[in-house]
Order: sequence, then structure tokens, then C-alpha cells
Amino acid sequence: MGILFIIFNIVIHSYWRYAFNLAAAPVINNLPNATTILEDTSTAVRLYILDVTDADGDAITCSFGAGTTPGTGQTRFSLRYESTTWAIYTVAGGVYDYNSQPTYSLEIDCEANGDKDTSTYAVQLAENQVPVIQNVPDSVNVSTLTAAIGDNVFTVIADDTENDQITFSISCSPATPTCPFEIFDSGAIQLNADISNFNIPGYDVTVSVSDSRGSGIDEILTILFTDINSPPQIQNLGSTINVPENTVLGSTIVTTLCTDSDATDTLIYLMSCTSSGSTYFQINSASGVISASPTSLINYEHILSGGSTSFTCTVTCNDGRASVTATVGFDVTNVNEAPAFSQNAYSISADEGAAGTVIQTTGYEVTDEDASDTKAFTMDCGTATGFFSIDTSTGLLSYASDYDIDDGVRPSNASCVVTVTDSGGLSDTATLSITINNLNDNAPAFSYSSYVWFVSEVDPVGTTVGTVNVTDGDIGTYGDLAYSLDQSSLTTEYFEIDTSGVVKIKNSISALGPGVVPTFYVIATDGGGNATRATATVIIAATTTPTTTSTTDRYKTFFDDGRNIAWFTACCIVLVVTAIVIGIMCFSYTGKSSPDFRFRCCRLWEEPARELPRNWGEDHRYDYKRRRPPRVTRPRRDPARFDFWSESYRQMD
Repeated sequence: MGILFIIFNIVIHSYWRYAFNLAAAPVINNLPNATTILEDTSTAVRLYILDVTDADGDAITCSFGAGTTPGTGQTRFSLRYESTTWAIYTVAGGVYDYNSQPTYSLEIDCEANGDKDTSTYAVQLAENQVPVIQNVPDSVNVSTLTAAIGDNVFTVIADDTENDQITFSISCSPATPTCPFEIFDSGAIQLNADISNFNIPGYDVTVSVSDSRGSGIDEILTILFTDINSPPQIQNLGSTINVPENTVLGSTIVTTLCTDSDATDTLIYLMSCTSSGSTYFQINSASGVISASPTSLINYEHILSGGSTSFTCTVTCNDGRASVTATVGFDVTNVNEAPAFSQNAYSISADEGAAGTVIQTTGYEVTDEDASDTKAFTMDCGTATGFFSIDTSTGLLSYASDYDIDDGVRPSNASCVVTVTDSGGLSDTATLSITINNLNDNAPAFSYSSYVWFVSEVDPVGTTVGTVNVTDGDIGTYGDLAYSLDQSSLTTEYFEIDTSGVVKIKNSISALGPGVVPTFYVIATDGGGNATRATATVIIAATTTPTTTSTTDRYKTFFDDGRNIAWFTACCIVLVVTAIVIGIMCFSYTGKSSPDFRFRCCRLWEEPARELPRNWGEDHRYDYKRRRPPRVTRPRRDPARFDFWSESYRQMD
């Protein structure tokens, strides 16, 4: 409801205001009026400040009306509000042309609260005036001998009645050589290039003067050259010269032939080359001799890696005022170069091994400037040459046959000369020192895998038991032998062995007794730790009388071999034990004097015609349960005599 009330009051107020014309209209107080501007005006310039008032103090807005010259309100003029009033401006960048539109009419409409006032403002254009050149003569002279860059040749004077900014420019004829002059805003014409070598008579220089609207005037100034120099001439360059690589440093390749008609002129030579050509070729500035560099060797392969082996050089012959140039080409040609070992001497160390074993881990580092060359390796090891084989493509050495220093034929050290030859036949050599490491590749070998020795039970400590024969295929330290005994199967170390392989009695063997056959191991160990063992058996024989040494040989009897005595003795012991056990079994049941004993032990023989039962138990039951004879009363046995066998009989009863 509040909003509707406000809207209602506004409508009523407006109605009464306009119905009874209660508001006062704005008034433009200082129009109509007019002003004049130059047709070359191109910046925003304030032309006129409007004096506009409104009795009610309402805000005033001014704009161009429909009566304004078409398009001028947007493209050439504008109205700006400045603080308390409005002003008329030209538009920056606006184009004014007296010939097409000399006058503009601007209709100004100023409005306040719906009321407005309209008036006009006229703008008139002032036509632009062309600048005038005051002092250009027909010609001026310039000496090519004395004139220098920056010298003033002539100063053009021009003015403009409207004091417009004047701009100068020039152009030269002929177009080549390039015009050596330039003109500044002051009108000064100066040299901007060296004309000492110019041999043309001069230039026609067109001087153009223009104002800010581009309107101007042209005048031609002829600049004549005096003291013209005759340039030198190069007679013999322009071709390509082949230069072989490795050309001697500083040697002459070609001499530049340069002539000059001015006999008093002193000629100076310069040369510049493409890429790195200046590194390999140089020219004598006084004589024109082109030679190989005295410091940089011409290397085809190195130059090729840079991209090209051809160079184009420009030679300049200068007489002090003028110069002439000519080109010369240099093609670097390839020459075969010898391969080279990176070292003069090499050494390798390898273990002895089988035929074909490669004894070098890496090949030789060989450089050859000719990357396309193939390389072949050969060697000469003197008398040891046949023991080795060399890979012709890599230079790696291998054994030509099984290499074993222990054979006494193949040396542990050899000195060789290795030769590498390229495909062009050039070669290089290096020495190779070979050291072959002796390996512990042989274990000690006993003459027999087992030994049997005989001793008497009464032999004293230190008595020789026997000797082992051991060989080792290795030479040197690895062939040194050490002996030891493994008597872990014996309770005591009864024997010992010396450094020559002789086994002796270490402790008395009498405790072992006759017929005992102790067995142990003899161990042979070489200097490299390889060990081999053999079985040793010692037969201890009983001795009742001192033994004598007989020189008469005889065949061995059965009991001469201690091992036969051993097993024969064992068999006898087993038989005796068996008989004792059987006797105890029979005796332990009834006793040896009882009738039962006799019946049980002899009944089998008393009744030979009866068929025997299947086993001993059935025989027992048959004899004692079915046909048992009258029981004989006997004293009760001592429980201490009861044993397993009697208990078994009782259980079966």
C-alpha cells in the first residue's frame, strides 16, 4: 500500500506540473556563435564553452540536434560536460578537408526536466598552405678522398606560413650503389656510408618537404663525386681447390693475384670463410698468399664430423679506398691414416685353462681416423706363439690348446707384440705381457687306495709301520705335500706319520693285543688345500720269539695273513658261544642229573621210529601230557635258579 501511495503522488505531481506549466525551461545564453579552425587539425581541441542556465536548477543535458551537418556530431565534434557546464570539442583523429567541407553547422540542444533550448554553433575551416624550399642549388661537390661518414653535404632551408611541422625526405638515383646520404629534420643532408671506393660520378638527390597534412614540394639536388679512385681487380680466384688432409702446417695453397691501376695504392688482403674454414686456411694480408693454418692440422674425419668438408672463402683486395672480392673453394680430401693403440703396452693375467678359453676380458682401444677402415689383429709371442690364439677382429687372446703350467712346457709368463693393421695396409704395434696363474688343479694321488701293514704286538714306539707313496701333478707351492692321520676310529693315536710319508708307532700297541686289526686313514694335503685320503690297515701279530729278518722269499700260508687270523678267531668264538648257550638251555630246566633231563635230551634217540611232531612245543606236549612217566619227587628248586627257559617250560605244561 505504501508503494502505491508513492506512485500516486508522483503521477499527481507530474500532472499538475505539466498541466499548468509550472516548470521553467533551460536557456543557452551565448549562442549562436562561430569559430575558425585549420583544416589540418587532428587533435581534440576545445572550441567553445556553453553558457546554459535553468531557473529551477534542474540538471542540464546537451547534445547535437538534428540540424547538425550530417556525421559531424560523431566523427569530427563532440560535447563534453565540464564541471558545471558543457563545451564543444574537435574529435582527435578527425579529418577536416577544406575542399570537400569548408563549413560545419552544429545544432545544440540543451534539455532540463523535459524542457529544452536549441541554438546553433558554426565551425569554419582555414585552408592549409604548402611549405616552400628556399635554397636548393643545382649541384654540390663531394670528394671521395676526404669525405667521411657523418660529414654534412648540404642543408635544405624550408618554411611554412602556417608554422606547420615540416618533414624532410630524400631519394637517390641511381638506386645502386645504395644511396650514401640521409636528411634530418633540420634539413641537413649527411653522408651515412663510406664513399671512398665509389667509382660512379654522383647522385641526383630528390629532396621532399611536406607539412603535417602531407602537402609539400620536391626539389632535385645533384651531388657530384670528385677524386674517384680506381678499384683493384682479382685475376685468379673463383675456382675450387682440393686440399688433402694432413697438409703440412703453414704450407702455401694458392697466391691471390690482385691488380690496381693506381700505382701508388697499397693493397691489403682479407679473407673470410664459411663454417670453420678460417680455422684451417689463412691469408697473408700483405702478399695475398693463402696457406694452411700453422696451428690447426687439416683432419678430414674431424672436419666431416662438423657437417661438411668443403669451404667457401671470400678474399677481399683493398687499396685503402676501394676493395674487390672474389671467392675460392677448398675441398678437403681424405687420406688413409694408420690405426693407433691408445697405449704402448698392455698386460693381462689369466688362470691356466682349457683350449679355447678367452683370457682377455676387454679388447684393445684402437683409434683410426678412417672410420670406414676394417682392422685386423696379429701377434708374435716368440717361442710361446703357438700356445695362444688371437681373434683377428677383436684382438682377444685365447688358449690354442689346454694350458697347464705343470707340464713344464708352457711358460707362466710370455711377452708378445700385438699388431693392428687397417684395410689400407697401415699398422701400429703394442707390447703385451701375459701372466698365467698356476692353479691348484691336481689333488694328491696315493700309489694305492689302501695299505696293509704288519707289526708285532711287542714292537716299540717309533717302529716304522709302513710308507705311503703320494704324487701331485702341480708344481711349486701347490705341489708341496703334508701328511696327517685320521685315527678317529681308534681310542688312542697309536700311529704317526712324518713329512716323508713314513708311518710309525706313536704309542704302545701292546694294549691292542694280537689279532686286532686297527684301521685308520692316511691323509695327504697339497699346498693349495686339496686333500686325498687312503685306508691303512695294521695287522698286529702275536710274537713269542724275536723275529729275524730272512732274505729267503716263500709263499704266504693261510695264517700268514693277519686278516685270515682275525676272521678265523671270530668264527671260533661264535661256535664256542653257541655251544654254551645250548648247554645252558638244557641245564636250566631240569638240571643235568635229573631223569627229566636225560629223558628230554635223549628221548629223540631212543625212539627213532616215531614220527616227530611239527615243532619243539608239540613234542614237549606229547611226551609230558600223554605218555608222561611217573613223576619223580625231587626237592623244590631254589627260586634263584629259575630262569627264562624253565619258566617257558612251566607255561607250556
